[in-house]
Amino acid sequence: MRNEKTENQIALFKRLAIACTNTDFSNRAAIRKHNMAVDRMLEIALLIGNGKATETVDDFAELLNEEEHKVNLWAATHLLEHMKVTHETKAKALQVIQAAAAGEDPASMGYKQWLKDWEDRN
Repeated sequence: MRNEKTENQIALFKRLAIACTNTDFSNRAAIRKHNMAVDRMLEIALLIGNGKATETVDDFAELLNEEEHKVNLWAATHLLEHMKVTHETKAKALQVIQAAAAGEDPASMGYKQWLKDWEDRN
């Protein structure tokens, strides 16, 4: 069960992911904000993954159900790269990334490469 602090960290990660998804890459200030948000999301993931936060990996994994604004995609990559996860969570995270890789657009191509790199390391 989540406590107040857990809700705040989970909500913060979600807000940061939404902000990144809506970045205007033609605007330098927006790109700087995007990069700061990505750095902060990594900090949150590392704290949770290293057990140095009140939040648990299971709490964080609930973000895999947040499809709007690709929050689940941001969560999936952070889970697989920075946390010890259950087989079930790993499978769900991979499913989210595989769905993102299914298209032919540049983002899909990037996720195809991400999957290949991740599989090579694991």
